[in-house]
Order: sequence, then C-alpha cells, then structure tokens
Amino acid sequence: MDNALEFSSKGLAVDLGQYGEWIASAAVSGLGVTQTNVTPGYPSATADVSNAQLLLQKNTGVAQFFMKAGLYSFPGLGTPYKRASFYTNDTYGYIPQVYAAYVPNSNWSALIGKLQAMGGYESGFTYQNLNIARGISWAQTNVITRGIQVNHTQDKIALSLTLNDGAYSGKYNWLGASASYKMNQSHQLDISYVGSFSPNNANTFNTPLL
Repeated sequence: MDNALEFSSKGLAVDLGQYGEWIASAAVSGLGVTQTNVTPGYPSATADVSNAQLLLQKNTGVAQFFMKAGLYSFPGLGTPYKRASFYTNDTYGYIPQVYAAYVPNSNWSALIGKLQAMGGYESGFTYQNLNIARGISWAQTNVITRGIQVNHTQDKIALSLTLNDGAYSGKYNWLGASASYKMNQSHQLDISYVGSFSPNNANTFNTPLL
C-alpha cells in the first residue's frame, strides 16, 4: 500500500438542526498472512479483519466532536501477527478515539479526550499509514493518548501543545509540543518534542515498563 486512505468529506451526513451536521463513515479492511519462518505458537497462515470501524464526527461550529469505534489490529514488521480481537481488548478498547473540541475561530482549537498521539511518523491504524505493516521502531512511539491539546494556526505557522498520559498509562505526566512553518506549496519545516517529566511504573501490553 503506497498511500494512506482518504475519506470522502461527503460521507453520510445528517442535519440535526441546532445540534449541527453530523457525518458518519466506515473503515473496513481485511488481510491475509503467510510465512515459512514461524514464531512458535503462531500459525503459518492466518486471515483476519484488520479494521471494522465506524467514524462519527461533527466538524463545524464552536463545539465539535469525533469518535472512532470498532475492531482493529496493528501488524508490525518482524513481529508475529496478533488478531484484531486481541489488539482491541489489550490496547485502546472498542472506542480507541473519542474527543470533544472547542473551536472559537479558525485560528484556535482545544481538544480533550482520547487523541491521536503527537510525535512519531507512523500512525497505528493501517488505513492511516503509508505501510500496512509498520516498521520495527514504530512500537517505541505512542499511538493514542488520553489528555488535552491546544492548537493555534496563523498564516504559515501552526503550533500545538499537549498534556497527556503518554503510552496510555493513565498517569498524566507527558508533555508534547510541535511547530510547523509552510515555506511554499512543496516545502514545510516541522519540529516536535514529546516526553515524560516523571517516572512511571505501569507494566501492561499497551504500556510496557521500559
């Protein structure tokens, strides 16, 4: 897969009057895996639903909303494939993303909820990614974080600041900041930082101790 999928902005739109227009869309995909050098305990061939998700959003007005619900898997290069049911239960649950946004004008926005993590080149969900199977180093980056994020755009400059729980630990001790400058239609300069400001001893599949 060479490019991340782009969802149509039309989708299934429902106008709820004073509550604004809400748009629903879906992401459904499957995959098949076969290999000769099998990790012990895993089959040499398997097929699975890699995504079965409903996306619901309201992206107009001062009060906005986004929710993603359903199954997903995160195939990674050099690692045995774990089924979507495992990843959904042991990572971010059946609602991996949900947030509310306050958007007073076109320059400012503030988000709170389960957010796409700041930092890292590769997204977790396969239809958002340039590669179906992420590289080995992607596992060292956060995918979904719970917290808040403030964004500001002005002409060619975009700034973001976030406070969150990092690798989904439940401890809100991570800070992130990013800045970008659009030089022209073909070139953009980006810089970002994410990191924790205190230790954390959570140790789960989703938040490994190290």
